[in-house]
Amino acid sequence: MMPRSTPPNSTQLNPQDRLHNPALAVFWDFWWPLVFISFPLLCRVWCDVCPFMIYGELAQKWRTGPAAYPSKLLKWPREEAERYGPPFLFSLFAAILVWEGVWDLPHTAALSGWLLLLITAGAVVCSVLFERRLWCRYLCPIGGMNGMLAKLSMTEVRARQGVCSGECSTYHCYKGGCATPPDGLDSTGCPFYSHPAHLTDNRNCTNCMECLKACPNGSVEFRLRLPGSDLWSGHTTSEAEVALMFILLGSVFLHNIDQMVVQLGADPALLGLVGVTPQHIVASLVTLAAPGLLAWGADAAARRNPGGANTAITFLLNRAAEVVSSITKAAAPVAAGSGSGSGSSSSAPMLAVANPGAGAATAAAAARPLPALPVPAPFLTLSYGYLPLLWAATLSHYLRPLLAEGGRLLPISAAMFGWEDAPLPVAVADPAVISFLQGSLLLFGATTGAALSRKLAGAPWASFSSQVALIAVFTAELWSLIVH
Repeated sequence: MMPRSTPPNSTQLNPQDRLHNPALAVFWDFWWPLVFISFPLLCRVWCDVCPFMIYGELAQKWRTGPAAYPSKLLKWPREEAERYGPPFLFSLFAAILVWEGVWDLPHTAALSGWLLLLITAGAVVCSVLFERRLWCRYLCPIGGMNGMLAKLSMTEVRARQGVCSGECSTYHCYKGGCATPPDGLDSTGCPFYSHPAHLTDNRNCTNCMECLKACPNGSVEFRLRLPGSDLWSGHTTSEAEVALMFILLGSVFLHNIDQMVVQLGADPALLGLVGVTPQHIVASLVTLAAPGLLAWGADAAARRNPGGANTAITFLLNRAAEVVSSITKAAAPVAAGSGSGSGSSSSAPMLAVANPGAGAATAAAAARPLPALPVPAPFLTLSYGYLPLLWAATLSHYLRPLLAEGGRLLPISAAMFGWEDAPLPVAVADPAVISFLQGSLLLFGATTGAALSRKLAGAPWASFSSQVALIAVFTAELWSLIVH
């Protein structure tokens, strides 16, 4: 969706549209695509430089420093945070996505500002009450997304368990503490209360390197690894995380809901899907929920009829055997006739007798029932196969604003002051290049998602063919909506 081009009032310095407000352009044209580009490289490092949490940390230092009446921050209510944090995070993100789509936040500076203030307020309140970064680990919607997509990263921070259990007695990487010879430096400890030797995935690591700095034994390492290896080595599934993944995939469709309605031959305005209307809110909620419901329904149907794939394969083999047999029978007389005319009396009868027998054997083999397919991994485990497609689809959506609008930042900044015709440099990519990159991303996401599904399923392709088919359907629809 391209930004509106409503010119600002010459007496104001707070234009609301993205073509005249550089802050709005930076947030929506640069922030989101750069965040998604960072995931495969440095997991959730964006959380380590989060501008929202800067204010939380300042408030925390004020709360415990000499400038105010110093008091001790509360310990984390871990049990309550583990229980109520994921539903809160999911609900808040869903509400933000509906707010963004219905109220058109990307093109409305005031509402985008309120969104930033909302997230900042959550970070500040939690930092004033609790130690370290409770908000980032359990409650922040953006943090939840970052932690989930960080599992696709090709890097990780881990510690050698043998060294930690055999040589460490300070636990400064976890708790924080003063410098410890020979290599440990003064550290505040992990802001997420994560021990690097106990991490099973990248969800609760921001690559802040506090643990590496504090470790006196050289146990903590920053490593390269196979991207996504978290997902099949000691990974713990989460219903809330899978639900978040699917609504984020639904949000890509929500960004293009107007085009989807037009594909159905309807007018978005006549259906009340333009502006703030009850119909628009309901349609947004349905769009967000649709990918998850479709994935769950396809998986449930396939598991309810596990022989369906075998039946289809058997039918195709039978049909192929019938075609081969009919072609062989039709070719035999012709081959015999040509053999007698040429004086070759031995080869023709052999062809006429041998080939029908081969066709009958093929038909008999195809008619035998195939063995039952192995049961694939549970739906929650298998669902993570959609994660590469989510990453690729979201980045593909935000790639056009980055490459087509991001290079206009200087003219946008000048336009805020009324200098519409200022001769400032512009750097934009050719539309064909953008479309090529978007299509390549979608194909990469679909292919990688199918391969990851195969790894997670631990079963032949036919046993989870419904998921592969749905990935293909999602990719085809996203292609029609995004690549143009």
